[in-house]
Amino acid sequence: MSEAYGAELTSLRSPRVKAARALGKRALRLRARSFLAEGPQAVGEALARDGVVTELFVTAAARSRHGGMAGSWMCRWPR
Repeated sequence: MSEAYGAELTSLRSPRVKAARALGKRALRLRARSFLAEGPQAVGEALARDGVVTELFVTAAARSRHGGMAGSWMCRWPR
C-alpha cells in the first residue's frame, strides 16, 4: 500500500479493525460517541464535513474506484 494511505491492515484481528467493527452495536456506538459510515455516499458526506472523520479504512478495490475521495481526505489529515 502506498505510504500516503498509511499502513495496510492485513488482519481482521487488528485492534483498529475490532474497534471499527464494534461500532455495529448501538451500545458501543453510544459509549464511543462514534459511528461507522460504509459505502461511497455515506463516507463522502462524512468527509465533506471537517472534523467528523477520525479514521478511514479503504480496501484496494474501493481505493481504485473512489481514490479521489480518500486522497482528498488524506491531504487534510493532520500528520
